[in-house]
Amino acid sequence: MHYNEKLSGAVSQSGSILCLGLDPVPQTLPPEISAHASSQVAAVEAFCQKVIQLTSPYVAAYKLNTAYFEALGPAGFELLSSIRENIPEHIVTIADAKRGDVPHTGRKYKEAFFDRLGFDAITLSPLMGSDTLLPFLEDYRKACYILTLTSNSGASDFFMQRLQNGNTLSEDIAGRLNRLSGDVQGQPGMVVGATQTSEADNLCGIFPESHVLMPGIGAQKGSREDVIKLIERHRLKALVPVSRGIIEAHKNSEDSWTEAIVSATRTYNQDFRKPAKWHEQT
Repeated sequence: MHYNEKLSGAVSQSGSILCLGLDPVPQTLPPEISAHASSQVAAVEAFCQKVIQLTSPYVAAYKLNTAYFEALGPAGFELLSSIRENIPEHIVTIADAKRGDVPHTGRKYKEAFFDRLGFDAITLSPLMGSDTLLPFLEDYRKACYILTLTSNSGASDFFMQRLQNGNTLSEDIAGRLNRLSGDVQGQPGMVVGATQTSEADNLCGIFPESHVLMPGIGAQKGSREDVIKLIERHRLKALVPVSRGIIEAHKNSEDSWTEAIVSATRTYNQDFRKPAKWHEQT
């Protein structure tokens, strides 16, 4: 199945462009989970599996931040595989790995995340050059979300700096991805922070057919209204990730942890209902 087709199906089934980020921190898990687990790995596994069970009707994608699994040690890689395998097949899976290395090394990352773990998409850094992206863009069933303008405050240190050609680094990346998209089978896209919507308007004009992953809603205070306007204005193939705002919802709720997570997911599902002008191309 073409990545565009799977994405469109997942958005239609959930009715939303919500992407749930699984960034599990053992110290912040609900006490009911931690108290009955034999280890941190077991606690994270129980938590993630339950979250998927509770939230799968309401999300178009799950984004697994690999750092949180790698931090668990050797068992973390096996856990990452187990969690990915338990995500319903119709939902898009994104490895938030932010890899980026020379092509022969990139091919090994591609084998790990696409061939062995079976993710549909991956986040990548482009700063070592366009050639580092090519191993990930050989398969029409897969997509890459490439760091173009991130949501953190430090993004201005590099991404907003102007090059000799007059473009910002972000603009230059967007242009290169736009040109690259016509020469590859896979689906290149951009990571553009939800906190950067004013600059994002220009980037989406430079690469109008891009898939876009827009983190920064929730804990980073990105504007839902600005994100929706941007998506509709450009008819973007967009997903909006929310992590802590959902998986840590129990910390600010008097409900049970399961009720808190379901309630938060439903709220974000409604906040990011499929926009009327969401891109429908398959």
